[in-house]
Amino acid sequence: MSVMAKFGNLNPLPIYREENRYSWRQLLSLVLVFSVYFLILVKTSWQMATILYLALPALVVFGYYLFKIPGLAIGLMISATSLDVMGRIGNTGLTVFHLFFVVSLGIFLVTRLWEGRLSVKVTGIEGLLLVFIIYTTGTLLWSIERMDGLVSVLRLLALLVTMYLTLNLTRNKNSVRLILILTFIPAVLLSAYSGRDFLTSSGVEVKNALSMLKLFSRFGATFENPNYFATFLLFPMCISFAGLAFLKIHLWKKVVLFAIPMGIMAVAFVGTFSRSAWLAIFFAFLFIFSYFKNKRIWLVVGGIVLIIGSVALYNTAFFQSFVLRFASIFQGKADPSSATRFFLIEGGMRMFFDSWGFGVGFESFPAYYVNFMPPQQTLSEVHECHTLPVEILAEQGWIGLTLFGAIVVATFRKGLRSVRVAEDNFLRTIQIGMLAFLLGVLLNFCFMPGGLLNNFIWIAVGLVFSLAGLIDDANEVAPDKLPRIS
Repeated sequence: MSVMAKFGNLNPLPIYREENRYSWRQLLSLVLVFSVYFLILVKTSWQMATILYLALPALVVFGYYLFKIPGLAIGLMISATSLDVMGRIGNTGLTVFHLFFVVSLGIFLVTRLWEGRLSVKVTGIEGLLLVFIIYTTGTLLWSIERMDGLVSVLRLLALLVTMYLTLNLTRNKNSVRLILILTFIPAVLLSAYSGRDFLTSSGVEVKNALSMLKLFSRFGATFENPNYFATFLLFPMCISFAGLAFLKIHLWKKVVLFAIPMGIMAVAFVGTFSRSAWLAIFFAFLFIFSYFKNKRIWLVVGGIVLIIGSVALYNTAFFQSFVLRFASIFQGKADPSSATRFFLIEGGMRMFFDSWGFGVGFESFPAYYVNFMPPQQTLSEVHECHTLPVEILAEQGWIGLTLFGAIVVATFRKGLRSVRVAEDNFLRTIQIGMLAFLLGVLLNFCFMPGGLLNNFIWIAVGLVFSLAGLIDDANEVAPDKLPRIS
């Protein structure tokens, strides 16, 4: 037997050729990368070219995880809202939120084409949404702000697309976890950042501020309006409270994941001095509390903690400022801000009746309110309605309010049913928190303008339907609870 027959073919040429071919591929890849780098260098600068070159691997990894876990795009979109005015891209009018909206839309289209299916998850209330959009667009026929109204209709359509992106890209519990993480991180960081005045102010500054019935400048962090910062914090705070109450995990995990972040956010939430948000979170927490067991015990414990905390903090300027601000809610028309809201409601109802119940047209409230503004209104520059139901009633009439109300009711019915049938503890807990947040944000916009075109309302609706679908899927694959027959 020959040596070749004994040991087989020892010719290294095939292996050499394969390694050689692989080396050529690497070489061509490097040439391509450096060619792109050189072109960027010629067109910009070496700093920009180097940054883009070094960022390329990160972008590749980022794109891979976006494709693998599409819900990541929704989390980034929600997180981007925390930048608010700081997230604006130049003078384009666009923000980082819009950027991630486009990313989410792109990920949805790419994943659908890659998977070879073009089906879209639906809510079951498409008929209501379609009629609502058609009627809202129809009100532009008699609106005196047709161009502004048309732009707002397009924004509303984009928010409905956002809702469906949220519904379709939140595919599993990992996506939900990522969304929560990407919401909690900026919320906690901005809360800690916004409280810097509280931690660094001197005793003299505190005393002087208290004499003006207000402590520091209202906490706003990156938000143009502190009320919007409070609205952003509503989401993680509702999830935190639900997680502390219902999530079945170790106590130390609850403390780290929910109790500590909630304490940090609570300080900033109070520091926004947003009375509408305070009322909203009270009713949101009350909704979560309705699912508690042994409610009497928790009421007693909560009452004791509240009393002890109030006594301990009573002499602090921060707490006294909070009490004074909260008490102003009940001053009625004696408070200029509260009085303006009453005047706006009165003007909105007059618009509704003057338009024979069909509304003055989408986005026409501020233009018409000039004719209805009473001379007693001291905040004369405020013309936007601060009560969402009245705004819809004045601009879109009873038909618009009925349709929007039906959408809200249908969403809550779907969410409440999913809570009742949920067998997965995590999904049930998050759904309770999400419904509480949706309730809170809707109540919040009963005292603030712009609710119908708010990002969070429609994202919350999408998450409620998404969680309901995940709960149904989890129930279907749950193991049979019947006793086994051996």
